[in-house]
Amino acid sequence: MKKEIRQSSIAAFITAGIGGILTALGIFLIVSFNDIIPGVFFGVLGATAIIVTICVWKKFKDKPLTVKAIGIIALSMLSPLLIGVGLGMVLSWGLVPFGAVALALGIAGLVFLIPMIKGFKSKSIKEEKQ
Repeated sequence: MKKEIRQSSIAAFITAGIGGILTALGIFLIVSFNDIIPGVFFGVLGATAIIVTICVWKKFKDKPLTVKAIGIIALSMLSPLLIGVGLGMVLSWGLVPFGAVALALGIAGLVFLIPMIKGFKSKSIKEEKQ
């Protein structure tokens, strides 16, 4: 039996994709061409599109926008931005120590997203033996 895709899912997928492309374009403009103003403009426009998409998606699913969801959204947007800025610092601007720190913070943020989204499951030793 085929599972039908809702129109809201398609709309959310398209708008999130457009937001991701705009954010990537903003990072690309800043890193490659040193165009700070257009890069920040496109980055903020893409981030706004992604945030609006997530809020509308939560409304469609009748789920409240919790503090945890806002933290996940913020961390999932900030971490790739830190990675992009760190790569720009290392490759384009020659600021290796600061770029390495930004890269490390971005990667750590992405790794930290896994337990933040999935959560920790604690099992006692007795439960593991059974």
